[in-house]
Amino acid sequence: MNSSLRLLLLGGLQIKLDGTEVEGFVSRKAQALLAYLAVSGRSHLREALAGLLWSEATAKRAAGNLRVILSNLRQLLPDHVSINRQSVALHPEQSYWSDAAAFAQKVRSALAPNSGRPLPGAAVAELKEALSFYQGDFLAGFHLRGAQGFDEWASLERERLHGLAMQALHHLVEYHSERGGYADGIRFAKSLLALEPWREETHRQLMRLLALGGQRSAALAQYETCRRLLEQELGLEPLEETTALYEQLCEQELPRLGRERDAPAPDLTLPFVGRGDEYTQLLSWWEAAGRGQGGLALLEGEAGVGKTRLAQEVLRCAATRGAVILQGRCYEFGGSLPYQPIADALR
Repeated sequence: MNSSLRLLLLGGLQIKLDGTEVEGFVSRKAQALLAYLAVSGRSHLREALAGLLWSEATAKRAAGNLRVILSNLRQLLPDHVSINRQSVALHPEQSYWSDAAAFAQKVRSALAPNSGRPLPGAAVAELKEALSFYQGDFLAGFHLRGAQGFDEWASLERERLHGLAMQALHHLVEYHSERGGYADGIRFAKSLLALEPWREETHRQLMRLLALGGQRSAALAQYETCRRLLEQELGLEPLEETTALYEQLCEQELPRLGRERDAPAPDLTLPFVGRGDEYTQLLSWWEAAGRGQGGLALLEGEAGVGKTRLAQEVLRCAATRGAVILQGRCYEFGGSLPYQPIADALR
């Protein structure tokens, strides 16, 4: 009977065999190697693994260190590790599972077939199950010395899985908002902000959901939370859209809709006004790109002048004409990886 190997990589690192935590690893790099083999799901040359884990060591010393770790893994997991003179892998015929792989697979399975369409109930259930695996960042708190290659790989995985969690939560907020499920929408919006507290669009969503759910005071308090966070972390004021929504809530209570799950939420998006010349110019450039006259457009200006809303309106118009929209974002204060927005968009 095959033994079951489970790797819990989201929120830390825990390795279990048949339900019992595996002990006796000769070093943290032995655990790191096992995680790398499980996530990649393929074999790797010994030389590549040595360079991955001992970036600063000589090739001879790195190879010797790798032999020690492979001997340790062979003793601890003889049925699961496949090692020969050239390469190393987890044995494909043995049972192994990782929460990171299961999480990513379920998010892709739910979203890929429904791109651009409302999510069916089965996809929503799959997203919720996927998020139950996401207990924190990939390999949170797990660090290695002298392993720049591994650290770079882990950082890329962390960003990739973080992005998938953001996508899943965003779709769940939208799904419940459209159906009047304000309690669930509020819960997922708060989870979204726990991952990226500076996400102003989500602060606005949460304000609307709280107000529509009869929690007007909480909606007003959410604006203050958003304003204080932006000021302290970024030195910025909220966007005009956010402040306008706050002022609307100050002036009047929004009606609380019925409890019907299928009742659509009212459209509280402020009308797009001004910036007509810029809007027209951007659309004309996009149309020119469709004729083979490609280019790059840069929107710049002070915070709060409406750059984000202008871009959103142009993208919305392009999408209605059949354009495929790729979006990526990064923040100067976030320690982002090189080319992160491009990698984000391509995913």
